[in-house]
Amino acid sequence: MRPAEVQSCGPPEGLLELAATYPREALERAFDLGHAYNTFSCHFVRGLVEQAPPEPRASLRPAPTIAVQGDLATYQRLLAAGRRPS
Repeated sequence: MRPAEVQSCGPPEGLLELAATYPREALERAFDLGHAYNTFSCHFVRGLVEQAPPEPRASLRPAPTIAVQGDLATYQRLLAAGRRPS
């Protein structure tokens, strides 16, 4: 929900009003996301801080690497059996 004290979003007053209303961390997250989407409008930033976006997830652990070896002769025979003579 939009706080009553933030009425307009015209630059630079709108961003300054947001800075006076919302926590710095929330604004920094919104600016980081704005940078990722290459959009820096006050409406975009306000929409993000009003919705209180979730904290970014911790990075996922890397997937394990598995060395796979196999005999492809079986597949080659299967492909050869499926061919029609020309």
